[in-house]
Amino acid sequence: MFDYDAIRLVHLELTTRCNALCPMCRRVDEGRVTPGLGLRDLSLAELKAIFPEDFLRQLRQIDLCGVYGDPVFARSFEDALAWFIEVNPALDLNINTNGGMRQVQWWGELARRFRSLRMIFAIDGLSDTHAIYRRGTSFERVVENARAFIDAGGRAQWDFLVFRHNEHQVEEARRLAGDWGFEIFLPKYSGRFYRGYYETDPRLGDDEKWERFPIHDENREIVGYLEPPSKPEYVNPAYVRMAEHFARDGSLVAHWDATEICCSVIENQSIFVAADGTVFPCCWTYSAALNRALAGSEDPLDNRMEELLRRHGGRTAIDGRQHALRAICQSELFKAIAASWKERSLAEGKLKVCARMCGRAFSQFRDQFTDPRLIPGRRPGVSGSPDAARR
Repeated sequence: MFDYDAIRLVHLELTTRCNALCPMCRRVDEGRVTPGLGLRDLSLAELKAIFPEDFLRQLRQIDLCGVYGDPVFARSFEDALAWFIEVNPALDLNINTNGGMRQVQWWGELARRFRSLRMIFAIDGLSDTHAIYRRGTSFERVVENARAFIDAGGRAQWDFLVFRHNEHQVEEARRLAGDWGFEIFLPKYSGRFYRGYYETDPRLGDDEKWERFPIHDENREIVGYLEPPSKPEYVNPAYVRMAEHFARDGSLVAHWDATEICCSVIENQSIFVAADGTVFPCCWTYSAALNRALAGSEDPLDNRMEELLRRHGGRTAIDGRQHALRAICQSELFKAIAASWKERSLAEGKLKVCARMCGRAFSQFRDQFTDPRLIPGRRPGVSGSPDAARR
């Protein structure tokens, strides 16, 4: 099912380091970095061990977007880009970043040095609202860095997460994006307000699972709440589908039991590599394997990916620094993931994460996009990682 020779897209988490503390990000727990999250980078030597040069030459695209970190923070960032392009000059490179680090001169030099990059800047509002969610960053600094990149010839995209506190600024931001030279302006609609529909998180109270999400300061004190947009055009379309199923059945389990799995990885000819060198089919299976460790989940359905990994050799068995990428794609874990799709229900072994994200009738990933051309992996150069789209 997972064909090494067919892979054309790599989603790469270069680091778990980041300068921001966004409340809905998995790396953040009540205003601080989640306990148990190791801070690590992939070195150039490790990248060379994981990716054979003939494999890099078969790729069309690499998306550098961390599930837990910002790729620009990685110590190996520039060396990695230089090596990728040296091996495969035709490669499309998409970089997701909050843009709030490094000096402005660095951004201009980056654009001049790497002409094939597309930088996707996460800018969630204007000067008075951006840092409400993108905590630890400055709107003025991000814009200064982005404009330096663009003015030096760089190609840039503006991703704008829409909340109630910034929805009135979407059109003004769209206008500014055009004035400043961004190629694409993309509003995004978070699905994490509705986690009560699809996962168990013991850290959230009953009043925090649906229509609001707490913002904590560095002392773990609640200083405010994020709320979903009030305007219907900015509501996550996937939420509407989830609400329909929940209202009818009282949960989404019946839907997940019945849905056919149409794997986005196979469709997009992609694979995911984490900052610790482990290789998973996608970032969702990677995150699901950490539910218990990072979110404290004791739900057996949410933790089944972790159990599957444990039964098939643990993280060592899928470490790309120790095992050939081809062998990992043919590993017992990857076979077990694909085999789970044939099970009749979650109770009988169908992976909940796969049913959630890649169900045919309703996909929590695919169905959040109002324009199918913007689904990550569908079109080179339009971007972001699947997990980033949910943040």
